[in-house]
Amino acid sequence: MKMKKNKIKISFMLLAPLFVFAGIVSAESSLYVSPETSTVNTNSNITSYVSVIPNGEKVCVVKGSLSFNNLDCKSIVMAEGLMAQKVPTCSDPNFTLGIPTCTLVNKNLLTVQSNTKNSGTANISLMNLNIIGEGVSVGSKSNNVNYTVNAPQEPKVVTQEPKVIVEEVEDSEIEVIEEVPEEVTEEFKETDLQKASLSDLSEDNTSKTFAVENRIIIYSIIVILLIILVAMYIKNSRKD
Repeated sequence: MKMKKNKIKISFMLLAPLFVFAGIVSAESSLYVSPETSTVNTNSNITSYVSVIPNGEKVCVVKGSLSFNNLDCKSIVMAEGLMAQKVPTCSDPNFTLGIPTCTLVNKNLLTVQSNTKNSGTANISLMNLNIIGEGVSVGSKSNNVNYTVNAPQEPKVVTQEPKVIVEEVEDSEIEVIEEVPEEVTEEFKETDLQKASLSDLSEDNTSKTFAVENRIIIYSIIVILLIILVAMYIKNSRKD
């Protein structure tokens, strides 16, 4: 008999951890925030979803509050098909949401829009949770959310010093020959002819005037000589 009692005790001790493990595995209902992790820059928009995970329990009402760390809440939108006793807002993120006919499947409750603030870490936390089934509480837990916020990288400005390139050029005489249009050459020809004709006319006029002046001088000399001769003749005749 003692041997049988000892065997029963040993078998109970071996089965006890299995019952404990079974109790742990039968997890309670919870809320889940997605995405659970993300890497973004400062002043970036993050869209998060809050869902209920029944885990085999019938869920009828969800109570709680949203808490924002290093995030600026922009909007909280409740999913369709819910009956809200208390609708959450960014200024008052407490909520009490009723699910008509309850649910045994995962269901989205809230869509949250927020902007990141400073570099570092940011998260959305669910506080004071109470997940209620048919008159009893079936859970009060949620997952941990962790967002990595990076500072935006400033563009690098690369400045290069200007390079001076000096090229040696051999001195060479360069003759520039410009082609003159035919019209211009014809004009030059006409003007040259006009200048030549004018110069010829001026030479003829000067030669003619010179000849006339010479004749006048000769005639005046002859007249003077005649006058002198007449005066001498008269003078001599008076003496006689």
